Amino acid sequence: MNLSEEDIKRIANEVYELQKRDKQFTVKKTVYSKEWIKLSKEIDAWCHENKDGYGAGYQTLHDQIYGAIRFVTGCSWIKSLTKYDIPPARFIFEQMTSEFKKNRGK
Repeated sequence: MNLSEEDIKRIANEVYELQKRDKQFTVKKTVYSKEWIKLSKEIDAWCHENKDGYGAGYQTLHDQIYGAIRFVTGCSWIKSLTKYDIPPARFIFEQMTSEFKKNRGK
């Protein structure tokens, strides 16, 4: 079976149109869980508020909290946290901030 150049172009255009149509109907899944988005915003705000009292920058506080959360939940990639991982993550965050306040007198 020999295809003419015209047939090849027609097939290529049809494939392109099918791929374009399929992309319109795919629903993108949220990478982060809603619970994690809420907690991460709280962590972000806390780090900004307390960076001066810590004596280090925002990123240092942020990395330490995220590191503890990854350690406790066993998730090496924060994006892989599910809504079931959020209660222990929140517990770690609250414990860390509580100890920070207790030791820093705030």
